[in-house]
This record gives sequence, C-alpha cells and structure tokens, in this order.
Amino acid sequence: MPRDKFGENLLFGNPYPGGSDSGYALKQLRDQSATLKRIADQGARTGGTTGTELSVNADSIARELAPGIEAMQRQGDVMNRGLSGVEGAVQGVSRDLRDGLSGVAGGLTHLGHGVERLGTQMALSQSAIKASIESSIISQAQLLGAQRITMIVYSK
Repeated sequence: MPRDKFGENLLFGNPYPGGSDSGYALKQLRDQSATLKRIADQGARTGGTTGTELSVNADSIARELAPGIEAMQRQGDVMNRGLSGVEGAVQGVSRDLRDGLSGVAGGLTHLGHGVERLGTQMALSQSAIKASIESSIISQAQLLGAQRITMIVYSK
C-alpha cells in the first residue's frame, strides 16, 4: 500500500492543498475515535443516558463521521475516474494491437506472393540455364564432330 513521507497509508483525499492525504484521513479517524471514547466515558460516568441524550449523541456521532464518509466518497470517485482511464487505455492498446496484427498478416501475405514470384523466376531461370547448357554441349559436340571429320579427310 502506498505511503506518504510520514509512513502513513495514502488512502483518502485531503481537501487542504499541500497537506498529507493519509495524514488528514488518519486525523479524522483519530478525532472520530476520540469523540466516540468521550461519549462512551460520559455515558459510563452518568450511569446511563436518556433517549434525548442518545439522540444528541447520535447526531454528534453523525456529524463527526460525515467528513470521513465524504472523504471516502471523494476517494471512490477519484478511483472510478482512474479506472475509467485505465479501461480506455486498455481498449486503445487492444485496438492498436489488433491493427498491428492485421498489418503483419497483410505483410506476410505480400511476402508469400513475393516468394511465389521468386520461385517462378528461379524455375524459369533454371530452365533457361539448362537449355543454354544443352545448346552449348550440342555446339561443342558438333564442333568436335566437324574436327574429327576434318582429321579423317586430311589423314587419307
């Protein structure tokens, strides 16, 4: 859990600028606890309370707890806004990833067509090289044959 410079938990929002959020929330909780303790001590000293005193004490408790409850509600609102921002960011990343993968798929398809064309060109080149070699061999054979015929004519 995040903590402020005094080691207090950062849990509630502080309405006073420059103050510690967690320190403010902790102070409110301590004040409320002290108020409840005073009320309990007063009830114990008097040996009981009447219905009117209970009503006054309940109103006092409600007034004391109200700032803490409001601070918690504000913190909840802040957290909801933060979660909405995170949700939007996740949707954006998901959309970007989907678009990127679509681009990769298109690129791979394009690459596949290129490899196919390269294979066709290599097959054509191979055929042309084979025909050229065969033609060269035939030409060489014809030259050798012509030389042999010439040699036979000269030797007779």
